[in-house]
Amino acid sequence: MNMPNRMTQEEKLRGTCRFFGPENAKHECGAGIVFKFEDGGIPCLSWHNSTAVCSKRASFTEEEVKEKLVQRAKVVNDFLIANRSAHDAAKVQGYGKGHGGYGEIDCPVCKTGKLAFKVSAYNGHLWGQCKTDGCVSWME
Repeated sequence: MNMPNRMTQEEKLRGTCRFFGPENAKHECGAGIVFKFEDGGIPCLSWHNSTAVCSKRASFTEEEVKEKLVQRAKVVNDFLIANRSAHDAAKVQGYGKGHGGYGEIDCPVCKTGKLAFKVSAYNGHLWGQCKTDGCVSWME
């Protein structure tokens, strides 16, 4: 991949087809196009320097780019808040590398659900998920 090292999220969004996303694991985009790397790459991401062409490639509007950047910033901020709270609770309970366990706290993000977390005794990594649909979840 020939992606520049310092590409911003905004630049990435501007160079990404609106039909490309996580559901593409089976190499079929949201527009129903099946792409193959051996056919010159994928035209969905402009920084791939693909020689492939797609008649359905469509960019996000400037308004959509701005909206997606705001959404991504919120997701990151929510994660940081929840992760810090879960780490603090785990530390109080004595959990960490060598001493795993699980717990539950009030979710600091949605304020209505419970944030369940688990700490691995093997490496001290923490997993967390709010029980409210659509709130935070992560794995370290």
